Amino acid sequence: AFIDVEGNALTFNASAVPNITVNIDNVTKLMTLSPGPNFTGVRGIFITAIDTFGATASSGNVSLTVTPVSDPPFRISQPQNITILEEGSNTSINMSDHFGDVDNSSFIFSFISSNINVSASFIGTIVNITSALNFFGSALLTLIASDGTANANATINVTVLNVNDAPFL
Repeated sequence: AFIDVEGNALTFNASAVPNITVNIDNVTKLMTLSPGPNFTGVRGIFITAIDTFGATASSGNVSLTVTPVSDPPFRISQPQNITILEEGSNTSINMSDHFGDVDNSSFIFSFISSNINVSASFIGTIVNITSALNFFGSALLTLIASDGTANANATINVTVLNVNDAPFL
């Protein structure tokens, strides 16, 4: 802590710090340190006290350590709506084209369908969309990418077209 032996008022400033925004409120005497986006590491800060007559005193190097946090996944782009034939499938959606994570986390993929007759499975990052036997109609399919902590999702419309089935005995 800085003290002026004559009791003069002190103001403070701090050295410029790469990737850290430093704000000092000279009324409350509080210093706020804000790291830049996705910055982690150690930085040194020198703080200077100035009394009303211009006399100064500087701190030694004050060390600040910024530890990483898990950033949530995000949607890069919206996948296209899909049309398939009755009892058909579609594998045109690659989840890695549509979801990202600045931490380069591995994803766990899942889905929610608005219709029990339309479902999805995942082969690596490829979505395999299928419909139930003899079903035609539509469903909203929400594709979910999770890093284990947070999720990102995208909802697409899946249309299943009717196919004329051959008669049988």
